[in-house]
Amino acid sequence: MEELAKMGRDFFKLTALHLQLSLYDRLGLRLIYFKEFKDREEAASAFRSLGLIKEPTTKKFDIDERPVSQQYTLRWESEKKGTLVTCKAETRKIDWDPPIESAQVFSPIHKERSGIVLDIDYYTIAPVEIGQVDMGEWLNHALHLVSRDTRYLFEA
Repeated sequence: MEELAKMGRDFFKLTALHLQLSLYDRLGLRLIYFKEFKDREEAASAFRSLGLIKEPTTKKFDIDERPVSQQYTLRWESEKKGTLVTCKAETRKIDWDPPIESAQVFSPIHKERSGIVLDIDYYTIAPVEIGQVDMGEWLNHALHLVSRDTRYLFEA
């Protein structure tokens, strides 16, 4: 993570210089974690075990089965910053066939991955002047807050 902060500092400094920026409308750090499970049902069961959502136990919408794709979302905002946290069970499907010209080099990809996604977006709301922020320090601070506070979401 230290390397990310160093690269972020250099990247934003060069970008602001070359694009002649004086103000950032929004700064953000988005972290997405994915824990894979055997199949969709196992991912849904693991999500249910987190206890984030109260799920009806009776038949709903003329369907007897339990939900296979659940989502839990929280957003906090102050005048200066905000955080959007989404946790969900999902199945990602990849279907890719290479162009005919490259079919001898690349193989088609057809697969599904089921799991739990934790998506955390930490961002500023108020505009920030370029000279007011050291992106390396901002990224380190954001990473610290996300690491520290995310664990509290999953306490029993």
